[in-house]
Amino acid sequence: MGERSRERDAAFTEFVAQRRDRLFRTAYLICGDPHRAEDVVQHALRSSCTPDPAVPSASPSTAPTPATRPGWAR
Repeated sequence: MGERSRERDAAFTEFVAQRRDRLFRTAYLICGDPHRAEDVVQHALRSSCTPDPAVPSASPSTAPTPATRPGWAR
C-alpha cells in the first residue's frame, strides 16, 4: 500500500471518527429505527469511500433508480 493510500485511509478514518455519532443521530431521526439508521450510515460511508480518486462520480445514467436503491431508501 502506497503512502498516498495510507494518507487517504487515515483521513477517512479521522472523518468517520469525528462525524459518525452525528450521522447516526441524523439517520435515526429520519428512520426512527436504530438498526436501520446504522445501516444507512454504513451505506453512506461505504459509498463515500472510493478506493481510487480517478473513479468518476455517479452520473444521471448510473445513479440508483428506485428499484436499485437499498431497502431503507425506498
